Amino acid sequence: MYDDMTAPAVQEELPISDGGPLLTRRHTLQGFAWAAPAIVVARAVPAVAGSGVAPAGALPQGQGLTPTFNTAQYTKDHWVESAGGKVKAVVAGMYIQNLDPNQGVPASATMTLTLVVPIRGGSNHRWGFGGEQGIPSGMPWTLASFSTTSTHATLVLVYTGPGMGAWGGVSLSNLWIESQGSTANERIEVTINATYRNGATSTRVDSATVAA
Repeated sequence: MYDDMTAPAVQEELPISDGGPLLTRRHTLQGFAWAAPAIVVARAVPAVAGSGVAPAGALPQGQGLTPTFNTAQYTKDHWVESAGGKVKAVVAGMYIQNLDPNQGVPASATMTLTLVVPIRGGSNHRWGFGGEQGIPSGMPWTLASFSTTSTHATLVLVYTGPGMGAWGGVSLSNLWIESQGSTANERIEVTINATYRNGATSTRVDSATVAA
């Protein structure tokens, strides 16, 4: 699924549901396909990963848990089974990987994802993954907060899965937030704040243009 960002670490595929849309991995943010949401997580790693672990402190740019959008699209007909029909929504997918170009990145300890999505109209905006509202059972995330203004929704999730060693990663697909009007050509942004087992920290940001 993620041809550009495949991690060489041993991984396991954890399907989440039997229905719902699957967004293709394209940095041009074009195209739309239907399938089940899925996550890919690296297996648990030892307390110290690698032979030359980086010192504590802020990791240099290009290292550590880094997000990359593979799709962001506004659609009028995202199917949400629990809602009993189609929902107008911005649907996004991304891959988060523990980059290690210098062979010294430590294993991750904690990770918080903050997603800011352009929205229009309505109130009490719904959100979820695939064809479900909220976080489906089995996904390694918990909700920290969800808030909206007249123009944006902010979703904060905390990762609860195993630590990720060098090149380990996790993917999020079919993450949707309801929007009554189109936000095509506006920007969606994700921020990853992470800590590592040696006490190091990192903050990484990616953004993308919402496709129509």
